[in-house]
Amino acid sequence: MENEDAPLPESVVADLKHDLTSADEKESNSFARQSVISQINYLYQSARLYDEAHALLLAELDRSESPYYFMSSLSSLAEKREKTEAALEWRRKAYEVSTGAATRFQWGASYIKAIIRLTPENNDLIVKTSIDLFAELKDEQSVFAGRNFRELSSLNQQLSAWQDEQQEDTLIETFHARIQSMCEKQALATLELENCRSLLSS
Repeated sequence: MENEDAPLPESVVADLKHDLTSADEKESNSFARQSVISQINYLYQSARLYDEAHALLLAELDRSESPYYFMSSLSSLAEKREKTEAALEWRRKAYEVSTGAATRFQWGASYIKAIIRLTPENNDLIVKTSIDLFAELKDEQSVFAGRNFRELSSLNQQLSAWQDEQQEDTLIETFHARIQSMCEKQALATLELENCRSLLSS
């Protein structure tokens, strides 16, 4: 605890590997594994056992009914290890295989944020991916409430900041035109309409 960079004793590492391997092998329920594998991954990475975390996540891709969760974890791990190309590739794959409108938007937004964070000069990819993601947005109230709106608002802010830095003039205009058309379909005097309009003024 006095030196977080100090390596763990070999005996602790051995015990940790044994216990986490046992937890992995014992849990067969697909729903429970989602949480268990995520926790094992967290513990491996906390112990700086990155190779073990990587192997764990890769193995789970074929077992999981929602592999995009673990693809995102693989991306985060690659980014931590300064493997930019792999980090972006896993984010892209996670977005591509995700299902459900809300989930696809969340994973697509995460992919765009990763591109901005890791390769902000990649204008063409950021613009194309953002426009493709905007095209998937549905004219539903749920887009402007709860988790969906928080994700949308965060993405809007990051794209605006990126556009200012890169002097990219077209993306936010395209985004806001799409948002404006969605605002017009929201009921009057609702939180959804208020949230929608807030995106246009930010």
